[in-house]
Amino acid sequence: MKIYFVYLSTYITIHIVMVALIKVPLIKNETGIDSWDLYYTFPDGLNFFGIITITNKRIFFETMVKGGVEALLIASAVFTNHVPNNVVLSKKHIKKIETIKDVSGNKAVITLDNGEIHILDRKMLAIDRIIEALGIK
Repeated sequence: MKIYFVYLSTYITIHIVMVALIKVPLIKNETGIDSWDLYYTFPDGLNFFGIITITNKRIFFETMVKGGVEALLIASAVFTNHVPNNVVLSKKHIKKIETIKDVSGNKAVITLDNGEIHILDRKMLAIDRIIEALGIK
């Protein structure tokens, strides 16, 4: 986060600018789309808060929970961990995605090719841009 102070003759304005795309190492022909904070959740209730970064080829999740990367690697057979403090999921594993918008929040329910269900939960924040970035129709 960067904070800028703008001094004008009659008042002071503070602008807070969030860094939109977290820096992740990209592979050939890969481009970053955007990053969001969310809860990465599994059907059994296991969940982790962190930052998801979506590229045109992969999904990176950096958890803010101590020991979270190790727990995520155990929870899903398709996660890899070749980026420090992140688990990585190739988008080629996504079979389908459903959007749930209800009183409990906004969620993207992802079904993977091995049958696993992963839930991206933004609570009351918008999920539409994440669905678009995932590229699943």
